[in-house]
Amino acid sequence: FEESYEMNNGCICCSVRDDLVNTLERIMQNRSKFDYILVETTGMANPGPIASIFWLDDELGSDIFLDAIISIVDAKHILLHLDDPSGQGGAFEVQQQIAFADRILLNKVDLVTEAELAIVEARIREINALAPIIRTERSEVDLCEILDIRAFDESKAAELEQSLQAVHVSNDPPDDKAQSGHGHEQDHGHGHAHGAADGPASGHSDGPASGGEEPASGAPAVLAKHSAAIGTVAVSESRALSLEKFNLWLGEMLWEGGAGGEDIFRMKGVLLIKDDPRRFVLQAVHTLFEVTPAQEWPASGVAGASSNGARSKVVFIGRNLDRAALQKGLSSCVADAGQ
Repeated sequence: FEESYEMNNGCICCSVRDDLVNTLERIMQNRSKFDYILVETTGMANPGPIASIFWLDDELGSDIFLDAIISIVDAKHILLHLDDPSGQGGAFEVQQQIAFADRILLNKVDLVTEAELAIVEARIREINALAPIIRTERSEVDLCEILDIRAFDESKAAELEQSLQAVHVSNDPPDDKAQSGHGHEQDHGHGHAHGAADGPASGHSDGPASGGEEPASGAPAVLAKHSAAIGTVAVSESRALSLEKFNLWLGEMLWEGGAGGEDIFRMKGVLLIKDDPRRFVLQAVHTLFEVTPAQEWPASGVAGASSNGARSKVVFIGRNLDRAALQKGLSSCVADAGQ
């Protein structure tokens, strides 16, 4: 490109949102000159509002799709921000950026010891158990790790399902060793425009009747019943769901004063829908969610139960997550016998 586009001054997710959309539309007029668009934001950014632009703008949606959200974490200084009791270190913003990420670049790993890296990675996984952590020095990374990820693409359903299996759901009662984290109330920011999944984490179910899943032998499971910290909670259901009930539940939770709108940052899931051989993929950023059909489950039939091992699993990343309430909500979406 030999030209530049001047945008109005201000927060890109608030006062100049329309300006960004208009600029992207102008850039798309030279579509043959580039392969990707990367939106780089400030260190105090909230990726949610920017991600929503690529879902909400119909004209952009025909040519541009949200590939993934990438966050860069400073391995040397991240704990200073997460553990800052004064709230001046941007702890909440830092947690948000980690929570929204599909991929996390853990940079400056050459400046810390292996033991320190293990602590940092554990803290990151307490917040976001799905995003792979890629260690880097001077932010050097193979571009295939951060481009063309298609983290929101329903064609990746089988891959997403596999990654969700790493986030364990537990029937164990909550204890005081719940995931940690610190934050203060503030909401302002932006996001990247180009993730996938991995890692151990958290969750709960209300016992066998609700289709709860025991963690794999020896696998860690971080539990959080109700915490102001930002973290990951996973719930599952072995009985087939009603898609209508599921959409109504999410809509009520996110839009009608339920537990969700401001506190749920990301949702990812694979759903078993009654009398449908296909997986259904859930992707959500804040109050925007989408449930789309994808590849079929392995052969064996999908009626009211998962005889082929198929089951619904949803992972929530956010704050103030009540795992018992989320499990109860998912189980309330089980399809009726005649439905």
